Amino acid sequence: MRTNMLTNHCKDKLKIFMKQSHTILRLLRFFKSLAMTLFFIFFSLTSYAKPKIVVSITPISSILAMLVKDKVDIESLAVNNECPHHHNIKPSDITKVRHADIVIYINEQFDGFTKKLISNNSQNIIKISDIKSLITIKDNWHIWLDLNNVKILLKEFAQIFIKNFPQLQEEINNNLQTALKELNKLQDIKNNEFRTIKDIILLSDSSEYFFLNTNIKTAKLYRESQKSLRYISKLEELIKLSNNKCIILSNKQELQLYTKLNAKTKIIILNSENWNVANINSNTFHDQYLQMINQVKKCIH
Repeated sequence: MRTNMLTNHCKDKLKIFMKQSHTILRLLRFFKSLAMTLFFIFFSLTSYAKPKIVVSITPISSILAMLVKDKVDIESLAVNNECPHHHNIKPSDITKVRHADIVIYINEQFDGFTKKLISNNSQNIIKISDIKSLITIKDNWHIWLDLNNVKILLKEFAQIFIKNFPQLQEEINNNLQTALKELNKLQDIKNNEFRTIKDIILLSDSSEYFFLNTNIKTAKLYRESQKSLRYISKLEELIKLSNNKCIILSNKQELQLYTKLNAKTKIIILNSENWNVANINSNTFHDQYLQMINQVKKCIH
C-alpha cells in the first residue's frame, strides 16, 4: 500500500515536472521567435532606411516628390515666400546637408547659399543649371513656372534617382508617367482659364516663365527702383495701352506703391518666388501651381 502511494506520488511529481518542462520549452520557443522577429525588424530598418535628398528651394522639392512620393525623405533648405537670394544659412541647414545622400540646387547665382553648404561635403551634388535641355531666360532661373521645364526636370531626375536608388526603379517609372499626365491636365486647365486674357504687364521677372507658351501678350517693366516718377509714368502709359489693365507683382514687391493707379487696374500678386510649404508631398506642386492659375484668373474680372 505504501509502495503504491509512493509510486503514485512520484508519477504526480513527474507529471508536474513534465508540464513545467513543456511550459519552459514553449516560453523558450516564444522568446526565440520574438528575438528573431525583432532582429529582422531591426535589420529591415537599418538596411532599407529611406534615402535622404536635400533641395535648396521648395518648388524643386515639390517636383521631385512627384517622382519618389514617400519612398525618399526630401527636405528643403529655404522654406518661405522670399527670393532664395536672401536666404540666411541656419545651423539646421548644415545638419541637413551633412546627412543627405543627394544635394540639389539651381546654381551659384540663384541659390548660392547652397554652394557654401556643400563646399566641404562629398555627397552627390546636382546643379540644375547643368541640365542643357531646359528652356531658360538669361539671368532668370524661376524655371519651375514653365510646365515644359517641369517635364524635363522629371525625366532627368527619374534617370538620376534610378541610378542612385535602383530598388525604386519600377515605382519611379510609374510615378513619372502619372506625373506627366497630371502636368498635361494642368496645362489644359491653364490654357482654358487664360483663353480670354489678351495681355498683362509684368513688374517682376520671376513671373515671366509662367506666361511662356500662352497666347497672352506680356509687357515687361523690370526696375530695381520702382518709386521714381519716371517709372510710374511709364507704368501708367502701359496700362492705358492694355486691354485687360492687369499688372502682375511678385510676393516680394510692395503692393502699396501701386494702389493709387487707375481704378480699373487689376493688381495681382503672384506667388512666383519660393513657396512657404513645410511638408512637401506629391500633390504640392499641383496645388501651388493651380493656386497661381487662380490668382491670374482675376485679370479677367
